[in-house]
Amino acid sequence: MQETLFSSVPGAIDEFRLCQVLEREAIARHRASWITAADLAQIKRLGLTAVRVPFGYWLLDPPGPPIVRKPAPPYTGAREWLRTAHEYVGPAEHVISQCLDACAAAGLLVNLCLHGAPGGQSGEQACGFVDREWTPSMWDVEATVRCVEHAARLWGRHPALDALTVINEPSNEIPIETLVGFYEKAYHAARPHTQCSLVFPAYKRAWSDFEAAGFPMTYFENIVIDAHLYQCFGDAWQRETSLEESLENARTGEGHFPCLTHLPAPSCVSEWSLRLPVWDDKFPIAQVLAAKDEAAQHAIYRKLGRAQVMQFASRGASWYFWTWKVDAPSANRGAIIPGEPMWDLRECVRRQWLDPRWWGGELLDDGFGAGDVPAGDMHDEADADLADKMVLASETRQYLPPCK
Repeated sequence: MQETLFSSVPGAIDEFRLCQVLEREAIARHRASWITAADLAQIKRLGLTAVRVPFGYWLLDPPGPPIVRKPAPPYTGAREWLRTAHEYVGPAEHVISQCLDACAAAGLLVNLCLHGAPGGQSGEQACGFVDREWTPSMWDVEATVRCVEHAARLWGRHPALDALTVINEPSNEIPIETLVGFYEKAYHAARPHTQCSLVFPAYKRAWSDFEAAGFPMTYFENIVIDAHLYQCFGDAWQRETSLEESLENARTGEGHFPCLTHLPAPSCVSEWSLRLPVWDDKFPIAQVLAAKDEAAQHAIYRKLGRAQVMQFASRGASWYFWTWKVDAPSANRGAIIPGEPMWDLRECVRRQWLDPRWWGGELLDDGFGAGDVPAGDMHDEADADLADKMVLASETRQYLPPCK
């Protein structure tokens, strides 16, 4: 989410390709500096209690056979270049250890999320490598279980660790029996080392598919089912949903696959944002928003934010906003609202699209509350100063991630 890290590197569309052209030291500097103690202090001031920390398997150094820190074979055809490619920059377990220590010092809990697995649990960017030739057979299930066990062994009793997510967004092309089998192995691998919540994604599948496969197992304890609820990806949101319908779905939770209402408790929403499909002027919502002035657009984003926060609260679901910080000054140039503030929690709060009073339980109206200043008129104060002036909840159980 840091444009300056990628902007001078043509074609660096994922972390693996970035590792081919960027010095190891540059990546190490980014990991050490992108999220700071000041960021964590600000998160705490906003009334939030935990952060989600995504990491790739290449940061780990588990015992046993060496981990191969590059995409899975075959290295033929369009993938021939992978044979001699540089590996991901790793291991770097100290980065995660330092993050946990810093969160503990800030009074925050942590959900560690294995975001990229050996071989890739999909061919999507979130795994670290965009691969249109990816197949489920490339995913190394046993190596992934080793990574989960290693993470649990290393950090399972850290005072800041609240949850361990065993995988992120596994492809729905993976047979359900394979995925559920992995979930069972991951549970058995992690549970001897930690009593934290173990988080299992229900991603782009009907919950009935999991139930038919016998998941969750009756003996599982302290588990959480995870959903990612974006309203911008896929044809259903981009081409078939009006703005009014999208706002209504934000309120009710409908339109997702699966919806929170389909999942057993406890569930969490570990990724959501205020992004709407506006990057293509052929999309219906893009056309509607383009016809509105800045004040009207701000009101829409505030309504979208409030509806989602209230919906999650009504389901008893904790949540993590994606993401804490975005540096994308050149994105969407010429738009009424340029950049990518809809992904940036700091900006969403600064612009009053999200209000910390909402997760403190105050049901404000859909517009700007009494005494609030419209976002377009806000002064460009330092974020920390702004946070200090807001009415914040001191005890909440809502969450957000500090980094992507």
